[in-house]
Amino acid sequence: MIIMDLHRLYPIILLLLTSVAITGMADADDENTTNDNNMSKWLHKGNYTLYWGDEINVSGYDIKADDFSKASEFSDIKHVVISVENSTTSWKSILSVNNTTVQPDSSYNNNTDSKIFNGSLKVTSFEIVNNDSIPTPYTKIAVYEARNPDDLETVRTVNNTWINTTLNVTKWGEQEAYINERARITIQIENLKDINFDNIQINETLPEHFVVDPDKNINSTMELDGKSTKQFSYHIKPLKAGEFKLPPTRIALTHLGITYHKNITEYKPIHNNTTDPSRITVHGPKLNITKTIDAPENLQVDDVINITVDVQNTGDRSARVDINDSLPANAELIDGITEDNLIMHPSQKHNLKYSIKMKKEGNIMVPAASAKIVDSKRYSNTEWTKKFMLNVGDIPVEKSDEYKNIGNSTENKTDTSNRNITKQDQNEEGIFEQIKSLPDNINNQIDSVIDKVKGIIGSFI
Repeated sequence: MIIMDLHRLYPIILLLLTSVAITGMADADDENTTNDNNMSKWLHKGNYTLYWGDEINVSGYDIKADDFSKASEFSDIKHVVISVENSTTSWKSILSVNNTTVQPDSSYNNNTDSKIFNGSLKVTSFEIVNNDSIPTPYTKIAVYEARNPDDLETVRTVNNTWINTTLNVTKWGEQEAYINERARITIQIENLKDINFDNIQINETLPEHFVVDPDKNINSTMELDGKSTKQFSYHIKPLKAGEFKLPPTRIALTHLGITYHKNITEYKPIHNNTTDPSRITVHGPKLNITKTIDAPENLQVDDVINITVDVQNTGDRSARVDINDSLPANAELIDGITEDNLIMHPSQKHNLKYSIKMKKEGNIMVPAASAKIVDSKRYSNTEWTKKFMLNVGDIPVEKSDEYKNIGNSTENKTDTSNRNITKQDQNEEGIFEQIKSLPDNINNQIDSVIDKVKGIIGSFI
């Protein structure tokens, strides 16, 4: 009876087994579908071969093969340390083929054959070659980019939120300073979490016309225990008067292989509790000096040339000013003065005017004029105009589309629209030219004279 009952149960058992098999196949199909959907989130950007030290840029990320050395005592396992960096953040991760387990350094992320960076970039290492038979180890990687840009924005928000809730950074110092005198800058970092950090980087950039005094490295790496506070201070010295904006202080914190960045753009004055933009006012005299030359278009010997040197104190303090100019070679002073001294107050203007005649043809260098200031605190400085080349007579001049200022000014494009008056930032065609290389100009003159002589001789032959 029992055997008969078993025979009767065979169809039912067979039906149950078939149902389980079908269910298993359906589950497998569901899993494959899930994997396919997961892969569809990524766009394949290409396969690359990276030798040790090589770097590529994919979708705005710099990807570099940093290291192939041993990460642990398990030395037989081949792996590569990949660094990834964009404009704001950098990461490091150990990749090993076939998901081989490696004991990573604590500063790196978990190691696999693939790693997702910033929620938007995936790097997969599918081959690592590192043996004694090749001169340089290398890895072959595949790079994928996330299709959904919202994922990237979410990760960025999380990263920014994390560092902002981890470090409280304050920057303060003198809001006013006198030229050539020191001002103190202090940066305070407070660790809000109960985590010890050993790699907090402080990167400072000085504005133009400032130096560190005494000279020191203002970029520092700081260790900071959990729930603790440290300060970093230095002194700066301004070399010119005016109002200057201090560049942001950049803080970089590396934790578990990820580097977070924080920019400090506010500067807190030391004498009050208000927060102002990062600006510092530098008091003192400041001179602006220009030289203007008024000459005929086709300048000849004994033609009158009028020269004006304009000086203005654009600073906010008075100073004694000595103005000096020199005559060109083979020039005769026929009117005015070439030097003067006086006390110049803020915004005050003064000028020298004089006239000369050239007594000889040629390309003559016009010297730079100077103005020296000395204030009540014995601060001194000298400003210069640039030099000109003066073409007298029918001597040819080398042409140039632009000229470089000589002295304290910047480069300017040539302006040939004014053929009567040539200022510091202008060029009179046929009269004033750039001083690039005096020997070259002389060589050009010699070549030109030789060509003319050959032409004359040729006309008689």
